[in-house]
Amino acid sequence: MATHALYRDFPKEGTEGNVWQRFESIVQAHANRPAVSGEKGVLTYRQLWKQARAIQRALGPPGPPVALLLRHEASMIAPILGAVAAGRPYVFLNPSLPVERLRFMLEDSGAKTLITKDTMQVADTLTGPDIVRLDVADMIQAAKDASEDETNANAVPIQAGAPLCMNYTSGTTSTPSGVVRSHRALLVNIRNMTRLGKISPADRLTCLISPTFGAAMMDIFGALLNGACLHIYDVRGSGLEKLPDWIEANEITFYHSVPTLFRSFVSAVKDASTLRSMRFVLLGGEQVFASDLDAFQRLFPRGAVFQNVLGMTEGAGILCSYLADHGTPNTENRVPVGYPVDEKQIWIADEHGAQLPFGEPGEIVVQSRALSTGYINREEATRRKFREAADGSGDCLLFTGDLGRIRPDDGALVWLGRKDLQAKVGGIRISPAEVEAELLKLPSIRAAAVTVVTSGENKQAQILAWVIARENSFLDPDALRRELQNELPGDAMPGRFIQLDSLPVLPNGKVDRNSLTLDHPAVKRGANLFPVAPRTDTERTVAAAFARTLNVERVGAYDHFFELGGDSLGAINVLGTLSTTYGFELPTVALLHHPTVAVLAEMIPIWAAQATSAGTSFGGQALPAKNLSIVTMRTQGTRAPIFICPGGHGSENELLVFAKMLVMLDLDRPIHGLRLSAFTDRYRDMHSLTAAAAEIGEQLLSAHPHGAFILMGECGSGVLAAEIARWIEQVAPDRMPEKIILLDSRTNEHRLAHGTRFENADELLQPHMKDFFRLLLTWETPQVNFPMELINSEGFLSEGNDPSLGWQKLSRHPLPVHRIPGDHFSYIREHADKVASVIHKMLDTNEAAAASVSGNSGDLDRAG
Repeated sequence: MATHALYRDFPKEGTEGNVWQRFESIVQAHANRPAVSGEKGVLTYRQLWKQARAIQRALGPPGPPVALLLRHEASMIAPILGAVAAGRPYVFLNPSLPVERLRFMLEDSGAKTLITKDTMQVADTLTGPDIVRLDVADMIQAAKDASEDETNANAVPIQAGAPLCMNYTSGTTSTPSGVVRSHRALLVNIRNMTRLGKISPADRLTCLISPTFGAAMMDIFGALLNGACLHIYDVRGSGLEKLPDWIEANEITFYHSVPTLFRSFVSAVKDASTLRSMRFVLLGGEQVFASDLDAFQRLFPRGAVFQNVLGMTEGAGILCSYLADHGTPNTENRVPVGYPVDEKQIWIADEHGAQLPFGEPGEIVVQSRALSTGYINREEATRRKFREAADGSGDCLLFTGDLGRIRPDDGALVWLGRKDLQAKVGGIRISPAEVEAELLKLPSIRAAAVTVVTSGENKQAQILAWVIARENSFLDPDALRRELQNELPGDAMPGRFIQLDSLPVLPNGKVDRNSLTLDHPAVKRGANLFPVAPRTDTERTVAAAFARTLNVERVGAYDHFFELGGDSLGAINVLGTLSTTYGFELPTVALLHHPTVAVLAEMIPIWAAQATSAGTSFGGQALPAKNLSIVTMRTQGTRAPIFICPGGHGSENELLVFAKMLVMLDLDRPIHGLRLSAFTDRYRDMHSLTAAAAEIGEQLLSAHPHGAFILMGECGSGVLAAEIARWIEQVAPDRMPEKIILLDSRTNEHRLAHGTRFENADELLQPHMKDFFRLLLTWETPQVNFPMELINSEGFLSEGNDPSLGWQKLSRHPLPVHRIPGDHFSYIREHADKVASVIHKMLDTNEAAAASVSGNSGDLDRAG
């Protein structure tokens, strides 16, 4: 790295003074050089110094902390320096933060003065009679009117160990905590930054994030304590798309951000020549991957330097540094954070605090006298994380809560992520950063974040992968899993992939992991969201019908009707709309077999041609039954799938009745319907229900050859589900369902005992239904050797005194029974939410959900 002629070393003795002294020495040497550049112009060092002096006078003598509620613009710098000059610790409040968090920071810091702008309305909600409010515009105007004598007033004496400011942690994993930083701690950090980056008055540094966060102090003071120019850019207001052009126009030489922001920035670079002025890139605060170094080596000019640092608010800045350039081999997926900087020592501790040898992973511990002094109003947390070194040096030990290991071959520290972001999934400990690293290797993924969430009463953990596709790339979750299967252990494989346009970020640019949960709108819309805009007129028409019926803003080409919240009524509405639009009647099974926009749109011209050739207004007569016996209602999930035998004779319409209830379940399970009517032609040739169960069971096991599953059956198909389970028990006992649930299903004995004899079956039933019910009524009633749970309507339960509807007599196990309001027709249509709630309770709790049946309705679990 070439050193500019204006570069001057930052002497170690310079860290024993205070920040204002260092700044005034820079003003004397570079009074007319540009200090701060923003949208409204440039301030020289002397102009900035005069403004800071005016604010110092307005603040008066040293006293309680000062709060600064200001936008991310050039006018925020003078109040920071004014507070420093007055010997008043400052806390910066970002007005884009929630009001409750701002109020917490204001009260927690103990600030009694608020510097803001009169036009900032949020200030009105924060200030009361005990807060002195000062307008920054008035103080800057006072600087213009001040005499030379006023400007040259004596400086306030400030000790190196005096508090400079309070930074609040980002709150990525917990409630934000205020951390006090001294003048000396900041000066040590800026000295290390200056020497590693060779910062000189010729440099132009970016300032992309709010001074609320400690990382912004590196930009502000890294520039102003070296005579360089600080260039302020509001990423949230101006957007990342304009950042490359802004860098070119301002001839920026020194870039600093978190990796998430860097990835979005480099993806916006269309022409590498816009970066020709850049000589230094500094990243920190999150995991840096090989793909980030690749992007630097591909886009930035030769001779530029890439720096990855380990830094944190509690550590008062940079703790470790790793420098790379275009010749650095990029062999590991994680770029190391390197080696301890001056006045910092690093080692790795086990869970008891004992030092570990090189190569062993553990908690990163920092030993230094240049650390933050602890947390505000959190004595216990301070004692836990900040401890006195046992070697008698007088140093402080900071137990960082970060994980790392020191490479034995070169002594470089590799950062392994936050301790509190680790999670156990399937019995093994998972590091989200490890999964992110593998995702970012994939050529189709530009950015990714991984979170581990828990759901259900048993708090089962699952991995969510939030991904952003590269331009012109299509992301398919099954293809992603295939690419990852050789790199990740099975338990580390994401259960869901959710595609986003951008990752949510905190004001400091880090990924806002707290918002990446099961409550995220993308998850609520579907188990996997890969939005590809409809591409043809037919796709756009189908998507519009989905959107209008389901009351959603945007529907993509691969969105799934039922995963978007569709139900039987919605299906009828969509098919009716499309039938009117295209002039022929779409088949009632259309949305069951073709539930995505793209596939349904592909079938419409085929059905139209069939209708035309047949000379009818009905399309879809040629829909084949082969391979359509299993219909997928929900595509994704990490837990055992559910297979449903729908009521009646298992038709498509019966499956649609189930759709509403299935959507309400919101389980982490694939859900499949057995389209039993696909076997209609076979029923008439069968002589027993066992034969039907064997044929259907073979298809089920073929579709799901490995792993557990749940089997459900409703009405007469509950008998069929029980017989399928009995058949599996005989031919493949290791493949028995994990749980069997029967809904409003009666045994033949109970049905006949209560007057349902089908004397008028020939008049009441269609031919294919007669064949199905013939098999049901000839079913022999053997003993059932496996446990089941029952969900029964109050209408059926009113028939006699057997709440199990005959099943308890056949079972060797006690049968829990759950009562649902309504009769046999209405319980699942009008009370689907209650049915869903009971099923959710059955599948996702380890506690007993219902009492065992003992022969009276008092032992029933009532839903609703």
